[in-house]
Amino acid sequence: MTQSDLLVIMWDEYPERAVGCAGYPFVQTPHLDALAAHGMQFNDAYTPSPICVPARATFVARRQVRQTRLWGHATPYTSAPCGWGYALQGSGLPVESICKLHYRDAEDPA
Repeated sequence: MTQSDLLVIMWDEYPERAVGCAGYPFVQTPHLDALAAHGMQFNDAYTPSPICVPARATFVARRQVRQTRLWGHATPYTSAPCGWGYALQGSGLPVESICKLHYRDAEDPA
């Protein structure tokens, strides 16, 4: 089995028309367009919560908000339940998270 790279780009405050790969001709995003051409793009995704921390925690933990029990910004996600990033790290694969990490505990090695 060969190792592949996984890149997840997730944004929450930009309209779909902010990237060229979504068909908006005014914006020039050649690198994002190239990534989208060789990967997957989800154009009709919905958030499980209108609040950032619960929404991001449900994404990484693959659980609903009622299961993560994170209702707002006051409580960070601490890997319970174990998310896919932790599972990858546990199997020896390097995982990097960039930007918007306020959904997790600062002491956490995510």
